[in-house]
Amino acid sequence: MRVFHQPLWLMCLCAAIVAGALPARSADSGHDPTNQSPEYCTLDETLTDELNSLLDRPASNRSCMPVPAEAPRNNCTLAESIDLDLKAFRDDPERYAGRCVHVRGIIALRSFYADTQELYESFRQHDSSPIAIYPERMNLWGLRSHADVVAFTYSCERWHAYSQVEVDRLNAEAKARSERATNFVWLVGNCHYGGGAILWVSKWTSLPGPTRLSDSATARQYGDVERLNKHAPEYATTRSIVSGWFESVRRQDQAALTAFFREFNYDVAAASEHALAFLSSKSAPLVRLIGRSTSAQLIMLRDRPRSEGNDEHRVYGCACLKDDCTGEWPIARIDIEQEFAQPDWPYTCLTLDESDQHQWRIVAYPN
Repeated sequence: MRVFHQPLWLMCLCAAIVAGALPARSADSGHDPTNQSPEYCTLDETLTDELNSLLDRPASNRSCMPVPAEAPRNNCTLAESIDLDLKAFRDDPERYAGRCVHVRGIIALRSFYADTQELYESFRQHDSSPIAIYPERMNLWGLRSHADVVAFTYSCERWHAYSQVEVDRLNAEAKARSERATNFVWLVGNCHYGGGAILWVSKWTSLPGPTRLSDSATARQYGDVERLNKHAPEYATTRSIVSGWFESVRRQDQAALTAFFREFNYDVAAASEHALAFLSSKSAPLVRLIGRSTSAQLIMLRDRPRSEGNDEHRVYGCACLKDDCTGEWPIARIDIEQEFAQPDWPYTCLTLDESDQHQWRIVAYPN
């Protein structure tokens, strides 16, 4: 939780935005999953009531119960932990919340998955409510690894309720001091975007095992990108951009990179600074490309068309960081985009997207 001190109108705006975007979910609850109890309120319902109260609107006519304002535990031990059915917990987090558990799976994208296949399927299906991983301070959010985890079962709804109690206390103290500042709850991570299950980690150990799928069979089932056809109208243009970009990085040519940013990136004013930042990058894949003696093997990919349509038009160019990446190229966006990149991957990729004016833009940020 982060507590913000803001005017009341901004608190109303934030609550309105979040409340309008969250999916509804029903849930049984209680520490005993065999017990039946009244439905607990979803985060959507809670935020809606809070907004109605701020705007002096009538409360909603609903029969759900507020979730307990329970603090998360960060000191669970293996000795007291029990096994957890991840699917059951994800589908009905309040029913299983409040326990110390021992689970194995994959930590990735600030979330916890049973296995690699579930990771890909969840991303491909645009799943908005995976099991979230907290706390932020344990440096788990950039991780992509098999893991053995001891954690406390929790939920975004409980974290919001607990945080709201803390904020109400701070507001009461401020009012007693005749201060005009208003505090409000701002949840970070996956809970910022919606409700759902949380594993609040006490201890974790990395385990060996692949976290990428790369062969052709799994690509058809779990992938969301495909090779860009050489006869596609955008192939020649985008390959030229990608090839020139990676060559400029390989040769450490700041002037050429600056020119690329000026032509293919929105941030024209900072083109030279961006170019220098890339050549000074600490990103492991990029560092392995800089200074190579020979040009890298390239592959061009695009988003696979979806049955429900896809408004985005993106092309990806990937450079191999060894002699040959055949059989190891990415099959999905989670294996491509910069925010997901891992230092041990055998390639590095560049994303291009097409603007409304049908101009290509380089999507790349130094790190």
